[in-house]
Amino acid sequence: SGYDAITVSRKTDQYKFVVKEFLEKHNVTFDPSIDTIQVINFFNAINGEWLLKLIRQDSQFPREKLSLLSGIKTALAFLYSPSIIWIPVSLEEILRVSGNAGLAMDEGLFSTKNLGGIGSFSDDLLFIGLENCEDQLLMHFYPVELKIGGLGIVKKGKEQGQKTADLLKEHLNKEGFLGEFYKNFFAKVALTNAEKMSLFHVWDNQKWSIVYEDYREDLLNNNFKISYNLNKAIGDFGLVYFGNDTIKRTLDTSEGLMKIDLLEIDGYDFLVKSVDESIDLFHNS
Repeated sequence: SGYDAITVSRKTDQYKFVVKEFLEKHNVTFDPSIDTIQVINFFNAINGEWLLKLIRQDSQFPREKLSLLSGIKTALAFLYSPSIIWIPVSLEEILRVSGNAGLAMDEGLFSTKNLGGIGSFSDDLLFIGLENCEDQLLMHFYPVELKIGGLGIVKKGKEQGQKTADLLKEHLNKEGFLGEFYKNFFAKVALTNAEKMSLFHVWDNQKWSIVYEDYREDLLNNNFKISYNLNKAIGDFGLVYFGNDTIKRTLDTSEGLMKIDLLEIDGYDFLVKSVDESIDLFHNS
């Protein structure tokens, strides 16, 4: 049931064409036979519906959604730690799944009102981090906003990110059945998405199998603790900004968030870079 939004289509060539055209338009160096398929697989691992919309939306949609994949790779690189497995999740996908699970869409954690009001909230990402610490499984929640374009959108990104972080904290700290239910819901989301990361070969050097093999029993039985230990270091949420006004890459954690300013061209180039290449770029060079 976790795979019902994966795109299964014989019309692969249409998707390849859209991706190839986008990369050529932004002067990205790539291998058409390999990189376009990897982008398509990445979409399927995160949110298959975005892939479907690529060929039927206006010109702005591919730019936002394709650069979103670059933002996920960037966040995985900046959050990288050998002791934590970070699993990227589309909040739009969570809303779709939560509706299928019978959760109320008008109130509560998963309501459109709570997650952003009118309009799309598909730009919102949630990273679920799993860490085995002294034989106790910890789960970290870290929303990440992605923005590409001009400086005016950064303020909105900060507001959205803080709102999502506050909502998660409020609902996951509830006592009794509802709190346990939300914990179990996100445990299943983590399991499903880790399996999809592995299935679609997103970052093969990450040991995704630890999640759905070693941690499965603890996750399904709510035998884990929600941790906020990392907030002092990386803030409540992250903001990845590919700015057309950015002249140098910067990292700032001074306002209770991790703000990563990158060049707009990075939003396109990172599409065909691996997570390992990004880790090498940001951690080692």
